[in-house]
Amino acid sequence: MGASLRGNAFEKSFKDAFRTEFGDNKAFSARSMVKVSFKFAELVRKASIREEFSSFNSEDVISVLDAHSSVIRYVSVIMPRLDRSCFNSVDFNYRCDELLAELYQNDIFYPEKIQMKWRMIVRNFVEINGIRYVRNDLNRNEQPKHTIVSIDEIFCAPCSPTNNSKFKQLPAIIVIIFMCLFIYTGRVLLRTTEG
Repeated sequence: MGASLRGNAFEKSFKDAFRTEFGDNKAFSARSMVKVSFKFAELVRKASIREEFSSFNSEDVISVLDAHSSVIRYVSVIMPRLDRSCFNSVDFNYRCDELLAELYQNDIFYPEKIQMKWRMIVRNFVEINGIRYVRNDLNRNEQPKHTIVSIDEIFCAPCSPTNNSKFKQLPAIIVIIFMCLFIYTGRVLLRTTEG
């Protein structure tokens, strides 16, 4: 039962990221076969979660599940072997090497930010189950020969322009709440130590 629950959570995370990036998730699953970008193929090759992946290139296919496992192995095993100081045990994150920083589009890999990880993986798909996907910003001067998907214009729900006004004051409200809690806690402690 535990494996089934993990599988369902994996499937949901993948489909959420795919919906965010491409707008649809009905035809794809964790078992879908994908072709990946040249740089992501390099990550798969370096992670080598299976012997046959040691010579992986961008023309080969990989399951979504194996692509995900490759990222996890690369971050948690391969990078620390090359640079033991890449893991920050205080903040529980990893300083990205050059390859991961380019793919992740950030200098720090945050294991708890599942959507960021999935967006990185999905962003590097070039073909899914035989259907070719090309990012719009990669082909400015060419006529489209494939399905064109622009992922740079997609916003997550709380960040979209229509919902943005609701969230602008949220940080200030959170700070005020924590200040009130801090002051209240201080007064309670002061009363208990005086009495």
